[in-house]
Amino acid sequence: MYVIYEARRGLVPYHTLGVSYSVDFDTTDVVPPNGDDLKTQQESISGKIETCYYGERRVWSLTTIPLQQRSAAALILLEFLRSTADGQGFILDPYGYVDRSVSPLTVIRADNGYKCAKFQDIDGVNDYFKYSFQVREI
Repeated sequence: MYVIYEARRGLVPYHTLGVSYSVDFDTTDVVPPNGDDLKTQQESISGKIETCYYGERRVWSLTTIPLQQRSAAALILLEFLRSTADGQGFILDPYGYVDRSVSPLTVIRADNGYKCAKFQDIDGVNDYFKYSFQVREI
């Protein structure tokens, strides 16, 4: 997968605040959206149903490969996750890479914070983690 985002928080030393970056990340799990309609329904006593349809919510769930906690790849991933937590729109291609685009989407984060799950315990500093987050198409 690749993302194009504006660096705003948790910057790695060689990135600049407010600059857009394109980064590839490898994933172990990409879950495409389920049908999630935005609608309300009202039913009268007679049984007549009125539906007000407002659109759909398309939320993707993504999980990275295990990354060593202090590796360059993990630090850039954390920069991306922390930078996009503020609701900025960004580009995500769940199946492509920066140099080989497949299906780029404009998205926002749809989670209440990324998840970090320990994958392999080594010595604390060198442990491996998988990061999970959700995005919503806009």
